[in-house]
Amino acid sequence: MVYLRTMNKKYYGLELEEVLQLVASYTNFSLGRNYVIEEEILFHPIMIKLNHHRVKEALMFVRKYDAMPFYGIKDIRDNLKRVGKGISLTPSEFYDIYQHIYGAKAMIAYMKKIEEPSFYIKELVDTLHMDLTVANKIEQCFSPYGDILDSASKELKHLRMELNKVESQIQQVASKFVREHEKSVQDGIISSRNNRVVILMKNTDKNSYGGFVHDESASRLTSYVEPSILVPLNNRKQSILYQIEDEIKRIIIEVTNLVSPHASDFLNNLDTMAVLDAIFAKAQYGIRHDGILAELSANNHLYFKEARHPLIDPKKVVSNTYRIEKPYTCLLITGSNTGGKTVTLKILGLFTLMTYLAIPVLCSEAKVPLFDEVYVDLTDDQSISESLSTFSSHLKKLAYILQHVTSKSFVLLDELATGTDPKEGQALAIAILNYLRKKQCLTAITTHYGQLKNYGKAHFDILLASVQFNHDTLEPTYKFAEGLLGQSNALSIAGKYGIDQEIVIDAYRIMDEEVTYQDQLISNLEKELVENQILKDELVQQQQRLDEQAKDLAHQLKLIELKRQQVLDKAKQEADVLMKEKQEEANALLEKLKQQQNSLKLHEVIQLQKEIEQLEEDTVEEHQQEEVELKVNDFVKLKQSNQVGQILSINRKNVIVNINGMKVSTKIDQLLPSKAPIKKQEVHRSANKVQRQVTSFSLECNLIGMRVEEALMTLSKYLDDAIIQKASSVLIIHGVGSGILRNAIQTYLKQQKHVASFEMASVYQGGAGATVVNLK
Repeated sequence: MVYLRTMNKKYYGLELEEVLQLVASYTNFSLGRNYVIEEEILFHPIMIKLNHHRVKEALMFVRKYDAMPFYGIKDIRDNLKRVGKGISLTPSEFYDIYQHIYGAKAMIAYMKKIEEPSFYIKELVDTLHMDLTVANKIEQCFSPYGDILDSASKELKHLRMELNKVESQIQQVASKFVREHEKSVQDGIISSRNNRVVILMKNTDKNSYGGFVHDESASRLTSYVEPSILVPLNNRKQSILYQIEDEIKRIIIEVTNLVSPHASDFLNNLDTMAVLDAIFAKAQYGIRHDGILAELSANNHLYFKEARHPLIDPKKVVSNTYRIEKPYTCLLITGSNTGGKTVTLKILGLFTLMTYLAIPVLCSEAKVPLFDEVYVDLTDDQSISESLSTFSSHLKKLAYILQHVTSKSFVLLDELATGTDPKEGQALAIAILNYLRKKQCLTAITTHYGQLKNYGKAHFDILLASVQFNHDTLEPTYKFAEGLLGQSNALSIAGKYGIDQEIVIDAYRIMDEEVTYQDQLISNLEKELVENQILKDELVQQQQRLDEQAKDLAHQLKLIELKRQQVLDKAKQEADVLMKEKQEEANALLEKLKQQQNSLKLHEVIQLQKEIEQLEEDTVEEHQQEEVELKVNDFVKLKQSNQVGQILSINRKNVIVNINGMKVSTKIDQLLPSKAPIKKQEVHRSANKVQRQVTSFSLECNLIGMRVEEALMTLSKYLDDAIIQKASSVLIIHGVGSGILRNAIQTYLKQQKHVASFEMASVYQGGAGATVVNLK
């Protein structure tokens, strides 16, 4: 922690240590935490850029894949140094090394799943040493709880089995002895002394069974006796225990010899793991606090947009934008006490140092030049040990800064040259500022000195700014405003903090007597400028809120439109599937019509035509939910009556429809899109074809010479034609023959609903060779 004390003194007041502690809270083990807290601030451009590349990759990885795992990783440097010298470790210490190896394995596996190009993090992970042979041996020998496992060796497993057998025999023999000598045994107690099984016996009988007396009870009435019958078994147990102890020592030496050559590699692993832990802690801090990595500026352009101090409550912090860019080299900040001047300096210095440590800063945009040093003089640094006053302490620090500052330095001075006579202090402050301007270094200064404010107005390279104060509430707003000079408002603040009002009024009187008319005009003008700036900020905030609301509404409309389009697409897909199914059904019916057009009955033709029309109607009705914009002259169908008409006019939701020359008023939600109605003179082609085929008709049908199937098909078609021609009776000629054809025809005629009756023909019409059919 020596470095921390040095660093804290050098950058005293910037609160960098508190921020580092906050970042360190995201680390996973002690070495990573120490690395964050003790990391040296380097002003070397190559190292700064390298660290930025590493954290930039980590930010990308954490957002997409979560943070790198550090399971089981801990500081085991002491154990590794001991085992590297050949000194044996305990089973628990060996198991820590096992976890270290598998921690490295998990990090390597994490990098393998990264799809994006990686160089800087991968470069670190590739240096990790992982020997699974060592890990597997440790896992085989030791448990996470520090036990030596039976699997450590075959000999150890065998000895422990033998021990269990012997202990079981001892228990059996001791229990039997207690039962057989219950008068001599005290309360049937079996115990252990010196790792040997003994029995609690009355003193009067302690020498009656041979063996050894190991101990006496506190009352001296009983003794712990190892009867002679237990001696050989206890000896066997002791022998096995010694063998187990020797085997365990052998196993530990074997594992020590296996781990020892890898100790230095594992020590290097720990260094790399600490760096990786720090890198991912910075990335997680940035994501959790909505921070960004500042851009490294090649010129002297310092810029923090909407900067927020990381140690102020996020609900209360006021974001501000700060910049120092050409032609400015100096930022001169004025304004009321407790208004945020010092906080501004802290943010400028703190964010610059955080950038050099590759820690994300809390901004929406940030640019930081590559300085060679940051010099800070912020707070009371009075030295009692050196007998220095506050003013003397500041002078000592200023002397050091002025001796070492260069054109590439960044200087932060709070309340420059205060603590002495105001006239002398103002003169000294202007002289110091002259010197720093000649050095062309970037400078940020706070002041209450009136002459220093006037000095700032007179020089083009000084950017004036102030922290604003609300005169109505007597409260600072903590808003930073460029181009404005701020008043100290000391008298207003004094009244707020309890100074007697009489004293405050008297102070105002004295001050007014010393203020010239010109000074009063300037003061009033500056006050109006501040008030206008406050109004401007409020308008900007209001506009931002309106823009956010508009953006939110646009996003909601986009989501609604997207959802609407998804519904339409889904409906269209369903409609396409249904249309395909209906089309297939219609094609099947048409194919049936085509195949049977030569033998099709009229009623079947009509039925097929109705089915095809019904398919079309069903398809339209089932998908009426699709949004179709109705307009004048469209054909529509009324939902209630299924009448088809044409739209004459539309007035919002009211529609006039022409249905067969009659005007009908209805609501638009009661209509469905429809096709133009078919005119009466139009007839289906298949029906026309059938009619053309039956215009020439004979009252006789000759079926002689046909087979039964062919004769019945011809008869069926002939009867359809007879019905169309409205014939009352026809003659079917089938011949006499064997009677098979006649019987089949008469059986068929019995099944036809259009046949009224049939009978054998007269002798003049063919007799038994023909049948007369009477139609309905």
